[in-house]
Amino acid sequence: MKKLIYLSCLVVFFFTNSCKNDSTEDLDVQIPLNEIWATVNGVLLKFRTDGGVFPEASSGYLTNVKFLSIFRTISAQDRRSMHIRATFDVDNIQTPTNVVKDVKITYTTLQGGQRTYDGQGSDITFKLLDIKGDIIKASFSGTLYNAANRNDKVEIRNGSMNVPFKRY
Repeated sequence: MKKLIYLSCLVVFFFTNSCKNDSTEDLDVQIPLNEIWATVNGVLLKFRTDGGVFPEASSGYLTNVKFLSIFRTISAQDRRSMHIRATFDVDNIQTPTNVVKDVKITYTTLQGGQRTYDGQGSDITFKLLDIKGDIIKASFSGTLYNAANRNDKVEIRNGSMNVPFKRY
């Protein structure tokens, strides 16, 4: 009887620990400054470059309208990109918090022809983890859709960013 209880507990333990984690919490590793990481359709992608401009210029905050824009590409050769846009007051928001409106995530790929996928509203989850000075940390996940064909979509999981921004 003890063996049966032990085996049952072991099975439950392995089952609960092997489930896929779709949360928007931080990845287990610290994301380096200036980077966005996300698992796109099961593949971890690291968006490390700024598309040829200074990181601060590709990540700006318009103070008069409280609009934040963060943009990164994988590399000059692999121009897949992630663009996150949000409207909130970076100076007066409590962290951590879920930002439930006015956030749009765009993923663009040139593999197999250019395709752009967007997600916003209830299709995505965006959690603002921390803002210290002009550095923002956030996590995100969701489903992004091709505007030309809503049946064409990508799943974003475990997205995380650690990016400086410049105020304008």
